Amino acid sequence: MQALGDSILDWNEELSTPDVLAEILKERGVSAQILNNAVSGATLGCGDNGYGDPDNCVPPQYVQGQWDYILMSGGANDIDLADCELSADTFVSPQLDAGYTVELIDGFVAAGSKVLLYSYFYPRDANHRFNSCTPIFTLMERYKALAKSRDDIILVDASSVISSADTEMYDEDGVHPSEKGSRKVAELIANVLGL
Repeated sequence: MQALGDSILDWNEELSTPDVLAEILKERGVSAQILNNAVSGATLGCGDNGYGDPDNCVPPQYVQGQWDYILMSGGANDIDLADCELSADTFVSPQLDAGYTVELIDGFVAAGSKVLLYSYFYPRDANHRFNSCTPIFTLMERYKALAKSRDDIILVDASSVISSADTEMYDEDGVHPSEKGSRKVAELIANVLGL
């Protein structure tokens, strides 16, 4: 498995969600190689289409190879950089058949991988700007619908295991996972894979 994306997969360094996932799989008797290339602050777009950060974006994180799974997060930083003015349509169209995320996934699938698509949990503070940013909510709903519509995409819905009521799951910033939160999401991933 290869992990690509933003801080949600990079947070906690060697105790990040992908790194802890490798430990959990080992505990369950499953041998797995997991390469975590996610970088905090990364955007899905690389600036070519007027969105994203050309110096820190997800596509160059990808290392070619025979990966069974690509774990991918992203989209929130693109929308945040655009002051919440960037439409979710940019990444996943309402018909679920176009957009930048769909194109990236199609490329990974064409290379022989299934995609684990990460849907964010929300900041603990109800007044955090992400919690009032409709395009992020819309994008996460589209991620869920996209995964439901395709056999080659598996949803990792972090909000199903991390609730704003459970402060221990959050880092001090109230946005990213604590070490316990990273482990909780890693357990979710192992479970959705049936491992």
